Amino acid sequence: MSNPKIIFNAELNLNFESESGLASLQEVFDRKKQEIEERVKSAVDELGDMTLELMVTTIENNGSVRTHGFADSIAIQKNGLSFVVGSTLGTIVPTVIEEGRSGITATNAKCLHFVEDGKEYFVKSVSGYEGAPYIAPTAEAISNVAKDVILNHIVTG
Repeated sequence: MSNPKIIFNAELNLNFESESGLASLQEVFDRKKQEIEERVKSAVDELGDMTLELMVTTIENNGSVRTHGFADSIAIQKNGLSFVVGSTLGTIVPTVIEEGRSGITATNAKCLHFVEDGKEYFVKSVSGYEGAPYIAPTAEAISNVAKDVILNHIVTG
């Protein structure tokens, strides 16, 4: 199972063609297309940074921070007009925090064993965890501002 993450892709389909046959007019169109592409890339970079910051803030506000290890695991990968933001932890922890989990009862052993804050615990069962979503609220917030951020970059640079 992979960790939950936000994947954002912007697609541009800009076709400027001069039917006049004037090479200089086509050059103007090509420059304008390149300018728009650069501005959209800048907007996507800004959205990626906003997503990362908002996700970490959401984690902190949800109370999912004890040692800051989870919040510090949130990273971004940018690639042109796309980005991915999520936890780099190689465990199920990000999924459990996002989606919660049902209770756990020892079945093949006499008890469950875990360490928390340096202290060992032995129990027969642990209750479920409702979860503290950090992906869904971040994705919703970013989707609400993405169009405006991109348009602002195109219009004002």
